[in-house]
Amino acid sequence: MSTRRLQPLFQHALFPVFLLIFTFVLTASISFVLSAQRTATIKSEAARQENASIASTSKKIIQPTDAQKKVLGEQTIVPPSPVKHLAATGTIDSSLTPTSTSVPTQSDTSSKQQASTTTQTISPTTEVIQTPATSTPTPTSTVATATLEIQDPTASSRFPIEITNGMNVCDLLQKAKDTGKIVSVTFDDSYMASLNSRYVVEINGYQNNWTFTVNGSSPLGCSLTHPKPNDTIVWKFG
Repeated sequence: MSTRRLQPLFQHALFPVFLLIFTFVLTASISFVLSAQRTATIKSEAARQENASIASTSKKIIQPTDAQKKVLGEQTIVPPSPVKHLAATGTIDSSLTPTSTSVPTQSDTSSKQQASTTTQTISPTTEVIQTPATSTPTPTSTVATATLEIQDPTASSRFPIEITNGMNVCDLLQKAKDTGKIVSVTFDDSYMASLNSRYVVEINGYQNNWTFTVNGSSPLGCSLTHPKPNDTIVWKFG
């Protein structure tokens, strides 16, 4: 075959190849463009989310309460916003990233104040005043006594004798005998009906003829006479 006859044949045979190569190149170009756009979109979305996260973090900075402001005073420092720094420079400064700051709570402040108050508390000293012991005098019972004197023919005796309420002179003689002051005494009660008094028959073995005086005066009968304290009763024989 001649060259002129082969040229159209080659042209018809290479056309599909050229068309396939063109299609491949076009497809690759379109894929590259789409991939570049997708990458740009992903980077833009990541940057937007990062900016939103930084802005959200800056908004979450713990603000001190009124009580904490009173404790911290007017020296509260507000850190610069990392969003503004990012917009101005295009980079994020790690020194501007908000960090967790421990703010003293009111309970911590009150506990410190209580500790300071406890430290500065001065224990008062207790002064003990000793008073001299006073002895209460024991009341002594005053015994009422009368003086009884016995004058018989051979001897005379004089002694005090205790008296109680309602006691008469005859009772004094009986008590003197019971306490051993005299040896004996004998009474006759037969005169009680007529004279309302007992009759002294005998003292120390001497019978009859007994008379008595109270402070020098002669009463009616021993059962009718009631001695008083410090009285002197004298029984005399004869």
